[in-house]
Amino acid sequence: MWQVFLMYALFGSIFSIGKLALVSCPPFFLTAVRMLLAGCLLFLFENKSDLKKQIVKSTKFIPLIFQISLFNVFITNAFEFWGLQYMSSSKTCLIYTLSPFASALIAYVFSLEKMTRKKWEGLTVGILSFIPLMVSPWIFETKLQLAEMEKWAEAALAISALTSVIGWYSVRKLMNAKEFSPNFINGSSFIIGGLISLPVSLLIETIEFSKLLSFRGFIFPLIYIVLIHNIICYTLYVRSLRRFSVTFMAFAGLINPLFAAVFGYLFLDEPVTSSFILAFLGMSVGLMLFYKEETKTIYLDETSRA
Repeated sequence: MWQVFLMYALFGSIFSIGKLALVSCPPFFLTAVRMLLAGCLLFLFENKSDLKKQIVKSTKFIPLIFQISLFNVFITNAFEFWGLQYMSSSKTCLIYTLSPFASALIAYVFSLEKMTRKKWEGLTVGILSFIPLMVSPWIFETKLQLAEMEKWAEAALAISALTSVIGWYSVRKLMNAKEFSPNFINGSSFIIGGLISLPVSLLIETIEFSKLLSFRGFIFPLIYIVLIHNIICYTLYVRSLRRFSVTFMAFAGLINPLFAAVFGYLFLDEPVTSSFILAFLGMSVGLMLFYKEETKTIYLDETSRA
């Protein structure tokens, strides 16, 4: 149990540490460097002979690997950190936690699963609870330019949550092929995603390379994000899934924005607004309704098969 809470505490800290890194490094360049470094490290963890075999086999799955790299790595992470520049770490984390709702909508649109009345109720409650949080830049913000950028940041985070789900569906397909290890899938997609992000950064961003020499401003946050997010947290998540159900992990994920809010308050002096609390509570209720119905559906399916 403690591993789950540790994992989400570490996940929550990424948003505060990432905000510190963005002071010295623009988001697309940070994504490129972070993913290239993490991908190379994951490849080093693989057995050399196994790695060579997987590289040869991967030629048959290039479109799928590219989908993962584009959606689950490049767009998800670059847009997430771009939005983080203009929003609090807790709000960024909370919007990103919309992924379960995005997953439900995608599954419904592509007829991957059925949507019952209770699931629609949960989905509606969760989405409606976000309205005050999302419209606050339009109503309460006095700095017009910052408010305008925060609106775009919200859109970027919504896209990030959506592409994350699309990417995980592609990861599931590749895992079902049973040809590749998790380290190879993550490592290859990290490297390709980093290679996509790098030229984009060089085209649209201004990089002050002198700031990248700062240990506190860039080197430490980069090392922290790579080790904690890309390597340790993913390992803890896989281990947790062996012991706990997906439903439990989804509920446990609700504490992620709480940790992000605590870290943001302690280290960045970010306030915790009433709209954040309302959105968090509404999303919690929505997810409870949704997953309660989902577990009921799974139980009925298993009973009918028996």
